[in-house]
This record gives sequence, C-alpha cells and structure tokens, in this order.
Amino acid sequence: MGKAAEQDDPVALRWLGIAFDEGLGVEKDPAEAARLYLKAAEEGDREGAFGIGLALQFGTGIERDPVEALEWYEAAADAGHARASFNLAAMLSEGASVPRDIVRAIEAYKRAAEAGEMRALVNLGNLHVRGDGVPRDDAEAARCFAQAVESGDARAAYHLALLHIHGRGVAMDLVEARSLLLFARRDPHPTFRDALDDLDRVLDEATKSEAAARARDRLGALH
Repeated sequence: MGKAAEQDDPVALRWLGIAFDEGLGVEKDPAEAARLYLKAAEEGDREGAFGIGLALQFGTGIERDPVEALEWYEAAADAGHARASFNLAAMLSEGASVPRDIVRAIEAYKRAAEAGEMRALVNLGNLHVRGDGVPRDDAEAARCFAQAVESGDARAAYHLALLHIHGRGVAMDLVEARSLLLFARRDPHPTFRDALDDLDRVLDEATKSEAAARARDRLGALH
C-alpha cells in the first residue's frame, strides 16, 4: 500500500489515511490522516473527500474550516457518498458554521435518503412536521419516519410514535405508538424511555401486551 500511495493511487492514499486516522498498524496521527485524505480527494476519491471533509469540519489534524469542509462534502455527495450528502445537508440545515440554505439542505437530504442514509429520512420527516423549507405535512412526515423504521432507525420510531399518539398524519393508535417506543428503546436515549414511561401510565395491561407482541414482530422482521 505504501508504494501505491507514493504513486498517488487514490484508494491507497485513502486507506493509508484511515490507518493513521484510527491507529491501525501505525501510531495514530490525525495530521497525517488529513494530509492523506486530502491527497486522495484531490485525486478524485470520494471516500477521501468525505474524510477530509470530516477533518475540516471538526478541526481534526488540520485547521478547522467549515466552508472548505462543505465543499469536500459536496464533491463526495456528487459522487454518490450517502454520509457526505447527510453531513452536507445537516450543515446547511443547521446554519451554525456556514450560512443556512434550507433548499440545498433538502436536496442533499433527499440524495442521502435515496442512497440509503436513514438519518436523512428522519430529518426530512421533522422538516415536514415543522413546515421548515417544505409544506407542513404530517402524513409525509409519517411516511419518511415509517420508511426509516423499516431499516431499524430508533429515532424514526420515536417520532412516528408521537404522530400516532396525537393522530397527526396517521390514525391515533396507542398500541402502535407503544410498539414503536419499545422498538426505539433499543437506543438508550432518555427521551425515548421517558416517552414510553409516560404512555404506560395511561395504558391497561392488555394494551401493553398487544403492543409488546407487535414490537417483537417488528424486531423479528429486521433479522
């Protein structure tokens, strides 16, 4: 790999960057990792572009530069990198370190979702719940959340449960809501646990049992 990297082979450069980034067989060296990611990216490697984007976004081994990070994420996203599309969308949606551009963010979220990044579907769903950059549409939000749940996303299950509790965009269904919160509980986030505890206070044992059975079926379908 070292000889290939010396010849500026982008894949070799990227893997050597990963080795220095994670300390795989070499001493961990974030600066060297960033240098190698950048070289790989400049040779057209989308993983290298994503790697240098991360380094620049968080200032890991290189001076922090969110604007340049955004440019590399966009390059990787244009080459079909799902996580780069998601990070690009998140930066543009949050508008904390770069100017907010919700239109570009939504486009990037959609690309990320199409490439299999379920976090993008969850964020798109929440934009529809709020009517942020898209029409407020609880039914479309529910569709986004449900698709992400099918892939096992706990956060999507939590948000879809809330819609079922309040009957927004979907039928009010406390059995389904509890089954989704049980599904979400695989992630130990306190918000998910608290929502389940609050719902359990108003449900009888038969309803809880039905929801638990439905949650087991949903978990079984993932395997």
